[in-house]
Amino acid sequence: MKSYCLSHLSDPALVRDLTALVARDRATTAALLAHLAEVDERKLYLPDAHPSMYSWCVGVLGFSEESAHKRIRVARVARRFPAIFQAIADGSLNLSLVGLLAPYLTLENAAELIQAARGRKRAEVEELLARRFPRSESLPMVVAITGAAAGPGEDQRSPGTVQVSTPLSGCHHGGQSGAASEGPKVSPIAEERYELRLSVGKETIEDLRRAQALMSHTVPAGAVDQVIALALKSLVRDLECRKFAARSRSQGPTALRHATPSRASDDPRHIPAAVKRAVWERDLGRCTFVSERGERCPAHSRLEFDHADPVARGGLATVGNLRLRCRAHNQYAAERMFGAEFMKEKRERAQGAARGRVAEGVPATKVNPAVEEVIPWLRQLGWRADESRIAAAACAAIPDAPLEERVRLALACAGRNRFPRAFPARAEARCEARA
Repeated sequence: MKSYCLSHLSDPALVRDLTALVARDRATTAALLAHLAEVDERKLYLPDAHPSMYSWCVGVLGFSEESAHKRIRVARVARRFPAIFQAIADGSLNLSLVGLLAPYLTLENAAELIQAARGRKRAEVEELLARRFPRSESLPMVVAITGAAAGPGEDQRSPGTVQVSTPLSGCHHGGQSGAASEGPKVSPIAEERYELRLSVGKETIEDLRRAQALMSHTVPAGAVDQVIALALKSLVRDLECRKFAARSRSQGPTALRHATPSRASDDPRHIPAAVKRAVWERDLGRCTFVSERGERCPAHSRLEFDHADPVARGGLATVGNLRLRCRAHNQYAAERMFGAEFMKEKRERAQGAARGRVAEGVPATKVNPAVEEVIPWLRQLGWRADESRIAAAACAAIPDAPLEERVRLALACAGRNRFPRAFPARAEARCEARA
């Protein structure tokens, strides 16, 4: 066993050894980042039964949530701008500085910006970026989503963004995606008791007070936790019913046998409600992908019904032929069956068709979570509901992209000149309210 007692070393030897270790550590970090970037690019976390690179780093490599988030983000940026690897290896840049530079790097300015940041301290780099990219807003338009909803079956290969789960989502979904500084804070305070800290809007507070008033005959005054618990149970039942035709627990085990048959459909992709219920209950509301080592994917969010025998090859919407898969593993299975290039071309065609619909002003008719998540952000910017929905329709073509990338696509398709003049004032008011 290696001894870590160094009291026998002389002062010069101790400093010399430490200096050599720091140099080796920097070189090792650069090599580690290069390996992470390549594993991420090849999506090698998928056959290992993990829905995202973040989940794999935490679950397999044993990284802490913060360490995984930071290293994945830097690895993606460095893969796009390889000069970063060398800068980290020689110590002129560190992970924190690359994280500062990441949102501003482009193919045009990367070489100059990286060179300008070399050897500087964090405060100096912040001043450099403030001069080069002055900001008029205190609040970012889009922040990294810190919930497994971003999670996880998501294709998390955007160069500067790692969607990660909060401690809240990690408690239920097995750390599906990752952790960042934003989002609700959840801390265990006793056995099966947690403290939740988050900020909410005025309308939410009004709804909460209204619910307290309506439930005052059954819930003690001030018992906010009970009101929220009951509201969430109702929401979960409603969402499970809408998304997976899941029956209420109170319906009993015989409900499925007596369910009314669904209306017949000519669409070969249509899945009857009774079949959805059976698959959802059989798979326990969790992705069913299993690695060669026998480990099952931990994803509980962004689940999809996957045909084991694809519809394109005559597969039917039966309980035996359907399974729950997270979006990442659903696409992984499709790529293994039809080929990665074929699926890539198919997604590109779909993206082009979506942009064409946006140009023609035709909104998407089918509810799509990738689209629906974008609309509230556009609405916060002051866009009308119809404008938001039309612009967000383009995001149906990139359902696996992080939320920030989807919002940017919506803005690019609709044009930035549609921002109302009132938005800066609203943002300023929100800043003052937070202060």
